[in-house]
Amino acid sequence: MRVIDCGYFKVKTKIPFSNWTDIVHAYMDEQGLSYGKLYYYFNDLVSAEDSEEYDFATKKGPCARAQRDCPAFGDIHHYRESEYTDALYLSNIETPTECTEQDILPLMKKLHRNYGFSQCDLYYADINFFQQMIPAVKKCGKDLSLYKIAGSGIQLHRDCLGENYICLSVDVLSDGILLDSTPYFEAMKALLPGIKMTCERRVIFDEEDKKMFAERSKCAKPVVEKCVQFFEDHFPNGYSQNYGDAKYSCAQALRKATKGTDFTYKKEDAYFYSMEKRTGRGHMLILEAVAGPGRYCVEFEVIFKGMGFEHSLGWCSYSPANQNELEAFIGELMAIVKVLETGLLPKLDACYPATPEWYFL
Repeated sequence: MRVIDCGYFKVKTKIPFSNWTDIVHAYMDEQGLSYGKLYYYFNDLVSAEDSEEYDFATKKGPCARAQRDCPAFGDIHHYRESEYTDALYLSNIETPTECTEQDILPLMKKLHRNYGFSQCDLYYADINFFQQMIPAVKKCGKDLSLYKIAGSGIQLHRDCLGENYICLSVDVLSDGILLDSTPYFEAMKALLPGIKMTCERRVIFDEEDKKMFAERSKCAKPVVEKCVQFFEDHFPNGYSQNYGDAKYSCAQALRKATKGTDFTYKKEDAYFYSMEKRTGRGHMLILEAVAGPGRYCVEFEVIFKGMGFEHSLGWCSYSPANQNELEAFIGELMAIVKVLETGLLPKLDACYPATPEWYFL
C-alpha cells in the first residue's frame, strides 16, 4: 500500500506556464531534491467528423508543429475521445522517446502561447522526498492522461479551459510509519505566494489489499442494498424546479443543522457542501449538498466511505423558495439519517476493517 499526499496549487493565469519549470528547479534545488524521469503529454482535439480538419491537424496542427521543432518528441498518436472528437497527442508515457528536459525547456514559451494545444502536462516523477525514491505507478488508459501517474513528483498541468495548476505529490508511508509532508508543501507555498492550495490524500492498494476489499464489498452488498432501499422509502420523492429568484444560503443552513450534533460542516468547493462524521470504526458518513449558481435546486446525497470502499446510499433534490424552507428540509433529512445511524449503519460499519485516522485529511 502507498499513501501519497497531494497539494494542488491553482496557478491559473497568475504565472505564465513558460515560467513553471523555473519554479520546479528552484524548489528542488532549495530542498536538495532530484527527479528520476520526466513525462510529457501534449494533446490536440479535432473533429472526428471532419476529415479535412483531421488531415490539417496531422500535418500543420499543434502536434505537427511541435514535432518539427523537436523530432525527439516522437510519433503523433491518436485516440477517439468521444463520438465527435478525436485527440492527437505527443507523449512518452506509454512509449519511451529520446526526448529530454533539455529538448523541452527552449520550447516552453511555444507550448504556452504558440502551438495551441488543448492540454499540456509535464510530470517530474520519482522525486526523492525523505531520501527515498519510489518509482511512480503508471496506469495508462486510452487517453494516457497524466492523472493516471501516481507517486512522488511534481505535475505541471495547463489546459484550454484555464484549469492550470502545479501538483506536488509526496509518498508519506515508509516502513509502516506515516511521515509528515507539511514542510515540503510549506516550501512550495513560499515560492507561490498568494496561490491557493487544496490537498488530498491518495491511497494505492496492492493486489492483496484489492482482493480483501473486494471480498468485504461482496459481504457488504446485502446491507448496502437495504440502506439504499431505506432511503428510497423515506427520502422525499419528486423533483421540482424553481424558475424565480430563490434566495437562500446552503452554507448557513448546513452550519445550523450541524449544531448540537457530531457532524462537521465542510465547504468542498464552489456550490459543493457537506456534513460528515466518523463512525465507530473510523469510516465516514456524509450528507453532501450541491447548490448550483442559479440557486434553483439543491441536490443531496448520502455517502458512506472508508479505506478501500465508497457507497452511495441515497439521493434526493429540493427546490426551496426561501431559507426557512431549506432549513426545514435539511432538518427532515437529518432525522431520516439519524434513523439509519441507529438501525442499519452499525451493521454496514462492521462489514469493513477500521479506517485509520490518517486516511481522511
